[in-house]
Amino acid sequence: MNEEKPAKSGKSAEVRPVLSRESTRPNPAYANVDRLIELASDDKSVDILSPEEATDSKGNTMWKILLQLKPLLPYLTRLVPLLDIVVPVQNAALSNEVRQDMTKIQTLQQEVSITVQDQSLQLKRIEEELIRLRDASQRHTLVQADLAEDLESVAKVARLVGIGLAILLGALIVMTGVLLVRITH
Repeated sequence: MNEEKPAKSGKSAEVRPVLSRESTRPNPAYANVDRLIELASDDKSVDILSPEEATDSKGNTMWKILLQLKPLLPYLTRLVPLLDIVVPVQNAALSNEVRQDMTKIQTLQQEVSITVQDQSLQLKRIEEELIRLRDASQRHTLVQADLAEDLESVAKVARLVGIGLAILLGALIVMTGVLLVRITH
């Protein structure tokens, strides 16, 4: 996972603590965890003692322990969040803030959900109203078409009646003229 860096001067590498470059102020409660994560990362800038150098160096028991724990680092990183659950006293204030924030978020989510439901109900009502208006418009169009047809048929009847009356009037005038001519002769 991590590769060893060769010493530049040919001597065995000295143990130098390397601070994390990601955090500007490391949390003292998690300093060991941060160091374990640094060791487990693929960052090439971290100087790691080989097992031989760790056994040869005196007074570096921490390095010996860390090197023995190196295979367990992935499991330890998964267990660290569980410590927050097991020991809630340390994070009581933080967890209360998180709970309050979560309740606020849940409240806002419920309000948004209610608003969305109300708006969807309004949209359904508007859609139903539009369907009713479209149906009424179609009925109105059909009624207007029927009325136009009826008006055309009434106009035809009126024209026929007018033509018939004109013919009758013409015949009446002709007959009156013929009668006047016969009476005067």
